[in-house]
Amino acid sequence: QVRFDGIRQILDAAIELESLTIGSPLAIRNLDPRRASADLQEGAALAAAVNIPLSIEFLGFAERWRDIRSAWALVQEAGQDNVHLLLDTFHLYRGESDLQDLQVVPASRIALVHVNDAPARPPRELQDTDRVLPGHGGLPLRTMLEAIHAHGYRGWYSLEVMGPSVWDRDPLQVVREGATTLQSAPKGIIDTLDRPEAS
Repeated sequence: QVRFDGIRQILDAAIELESLTIGSPLAIRNLDPRRASADLQEGAALAAAVNIPLSIEFLGFAERWRDIRSAWALVQEAGQDNVHLLLDTFHLYRGESDLQDLQVVPASRIALVHVNDAPARPPRELQDTDRVLPGHGGLPLRTMLEAIHAHGYRGWYSLEVMGPSVWDRDPLQVVREGATTLQSAPKGIIDTLDRPEAS
């Protein structure tokens, strides 16, 4: 079907790059909620056929599936074991996720954690381009990262920053500065960044 051509192309690239997972955001404006579970099942089946997990990233500004609980409910409805959640510190805050809801998600079903910061403003006032390097904003990063680590996650953490704060800067410098700021993360988390456990 035409609507799955994109995921097929992504899977082809993932195979060539030997990727650990592929991601799909849950914020497509024309996504039919009546078909969401069935579409997720079909996408997961395509990914399973090549032994690559499908990672669902909920986006805090979406109308639905904007937090841990709602996104995980959709994953459970689809009923596919190779569908995981991708957590993003910006979207955890923007979508007002309750960190206690991590308890309903097995740690093994968390595929990746995006780390970024943003100004300390009310969640619904923030936009994607407000993201800044960790430690340069006011999000409760320590609280979020400690909760994820305490839940048992031992996988990859990925720096994801977008917006005018980095657009005109040297990418290597941004990466180095991001790695430096992450050193303030709770001990035990930073130690996993270079040595994630196999899933």
